[in-house]
Parts: sequence; C-alpha cells; structure tokens
Amino acid sequence: MKTTFNRLIIKETGFAFDTTSEVDGLVSMWEFEAVRKKSGIRHRKGIVIVSNDGLTAVGTEVVFNFEQAKECSIGDGETYLMLQNELAEAKIEDNKLHPLGSYVLATPYIPEEVTESGFILPGAIDEKKLQAKVVFGGDKVVQVKQGDIILYGRTSGHSFSFKGVQYRLMREDTIYGIFA
Repeated sequence: MKTTFNRLIIKETGFAFDTTSEVDGLVSMWEFEAVRKKSGIRHRKGIVIVSNDGLTAVGTEVVFNFEQAKECSIGDGETYLMLQNELAEAKIEDNKLHPLGSYVLATPYIPEEVTESGFILPGAIDEKKLQAKVVFGGDKVVQVKQGDIILYGRTSGHSFSFKGVQYRLMREDTIYGIFA
C-alpha cells in the first residue's frame, strides 16, 4: 500500500511517556482495549507500517499525539492509525528520543541567582519566565540549536519524563525567545 499527501500509517504499540504515576500500570495492561481507549494519555508510540516521505522509515518507532491521528484499515482486518508526516513528534531510536521535523526536545533550566555580595541562590521556577535548555532539534528546526537556553510559554508543547529525566517537547514556532 502507498499513502498520499505525506501520511504515515502506524500500528499503535503503547503509551509514549510516563507523564503520570499510573502509566506504568497502564502500559502493562496495553492489550486491553478499554485501557487503550479510555486512558486519557494523549501521546502514544507506534511502529510505522507505511511511509512515503523518505524521512520516517518503515519500522521506525514514533511518538505522536493520539488525538491528531485517524483510525483506518488497510484490508487485513487490523485497525491502524493514519497521521500526517509533520505530526509525528519524535522517534525512539537506540533507546533515545529524537525529535522529528520542527520539534525541539529540551530539559528544564532554572538559572541560579547571584547576589551583589556574590552569594549563589538556587533558582526557582517562575511561571512567567519558563526556561529550558535545548537537547535536540528535528531536521526542520532552523533558529535554535543544541545547548541554547530558550524561553517558552506554559502551553508550549508538553512535559514528560523519559528514562527518569524531565523533558519538554515543543514545536519550534512555540518558542518565545533565545537567550544570548
């Protein structure tokens, strides 16, 4: 089968991130349709079955927003998901997360404050000045690079934990600024 209009067909395989403490229990119960459909966890992972973009190879494990995918069937009785190529947010390769397209992967950055007398005070999270350090950018990211400190809004992307590290995955166009 071939897709048109830059679409991927994906076989869903599980939940993408441990965003809540309940996810570990849910992942172990993935085979139950009620858990898959009513879990409330938007980000899922799946294996690409059909691709026509040349960037996301068949067999690649990708992370995507379940709410942006459409169910489809390709004739074998199985249910698959169809997704626009640019909506695949990241791929999991060698047990690492790599953003795709215009997505940026960053870790929280809380700057330390130095008083006039030279004391270093630990930073605090300020909802008005959310900052992160860029870990990776997808192949279509043009303005930020690895190591940049960025400013973003609380609705930019989503936070999650992957392998015990806190991350934020967001589109480059949701970043407010880059600190020089």
